[in-house]
Amino acid sequence: RGLDPLNGTNANGANGNLVTGCDVYSNTQHGVYVNFSGGNRISRTRLRQNKGTGAYLRGAVFNTLENTVSHQNAVDGLCVDSTVPSISGDAAFVNCAFHANGRRGVNYEYWSYGNAADCVISDNPQGVYLKQKGINWMNATNCCWHGNATNVFADINFTKISYNTPAELNALAGWTNSIVANPLFRDAACGDFRIAPVSPCIDAGSAAAAYPLDLYGGKRLVGTAVDIGPYERQLPGGTVLCVR
Repeated sequence: RGLDPLNGTNANGANGNLVTGCDVYSNTQHGVYVNFSGGNRISRTRLRQNKGTGAYLRGAVFNTLENTVSHQNAVDGLCVDSTVPSISGDAAFVNCAFHANGRRGVNYEYWSYGNAADCVISDNPQGVYLKQKGINWMNATNCCWHGNATNVFADINFTKISYNTPAELNALAGWTNSIVANPLFRDAACGDFRIAPVSPCIDAGSAAAAYPLDLYGGKRLVGTAVDIGPYERQLPGGTVLCVR
């Protein structure tokens, strides 16, 4: 694994780890593996082309991903899981992109919960996987969906198997302002997740910035609202002429 912030297999592991400004790639298993620990944060990081999952959170609580891209991993962009009902896994992810992973953008297995805001989930076979209603869940606000074979695949005890249109996605409890549109990344295949001037993600996120900088180090909240995804489109530079 690329990074493993726990030296054991119980809840007494290392907590409060920070992974920031990293490029974690081509590992034989997962990019980041968190096992029964909490308060960890992955910030402004690329998780790419790992043989397993970009970030695997197992029985890990109160973990955060922000302004991070998880793409082209062999399995999932993010997996939140717990095999122990009394120790639920949870994660909050803000201004992230989960793109072109081999199986799922975000995978919620048993006893796992989380909140997504201002994220792009694109070009995965399954955008989000929800294992079983009642024992795992994900809330989603201001997220953009594009190019997934299925945007949300819901498995056990759900009334439907798949949710794809904005109306279907926003009908899920705790889901609001989902948009289904091409985010217009500059060149996602080559890892460039900046967005075009006409991207539907511009000013389509939250009214206030949760974190001050985007993936590229640019200022957040340039316009009237945060841009969806890991990149905030910056105002073009120029020259100011004063004429007297």
